[in-house]
Amino acid sequence: MGKQLASAGINTSVLILPGIYTRVENGSASGVSYLHPHIPRMYKFWEHAVVDTLSIIDFLDQKKLWENLEFVKDQTELWNCRPNKSEKLLVKLLQKLFPNEWKYVGDASFWLKIDGKLINPDFININGQKKIIELFGDYWHGEERTGVSNEQHEQERVNLLSQFGYETLVVWEHELDNENKLKEKLLQFS
Repeated sequence: MGKQLASAGINTSVLILPGIYTRVENGSASGVSYLHPHIPRMYKFWEHAVVDTLSIIDFLDQKKLWENLEFVKDQTELWNCRPNKSEKLLVKLLQKLFPNEWKYVGDASFWLKIDGKLINPDFININGQKKIIELFGDYWHGEERTGVSNEQHEQERVNLLSQFGYETLVVWEHELDNENKLKEKLLQFS
């Protein structure tokens, strides 16, 4: 993340997790307490690491950098976004069912800006239909993480993208486990 922040002209300290220990404790230059045999001591330093990371995220939010399309494009390019395992499975299934009709754009190659918020959908239809498929990871989009029911979270995304005239289907990560049922859902959407 330090490389990305530096490229945006942000000068701040950045957490680097074990392998290169960064937090200095009482004169220690190595921050070895990250992997200390005394668990309460180690926990204290990991707890600070989380605070450091959250502070960086708060800083980026305060500066509204995540609303700047050029900043976001630069960051996603530096992060070298690629499809994850679930996205690869859905790519394969979409290609099998609808050859050359869907394009994976979750790699930050396609952006929508709605009310100052940047949206990078996962899949767009490239066959003349204004349709989007979003693949929601069970953890990242789940109720514990979002604070709203899965149904509400899904509907919010559908409503948001409809502002651009897109019909949107949300596929949940766990739906990839039942390919036949998912095929039916995809065929019904197309």
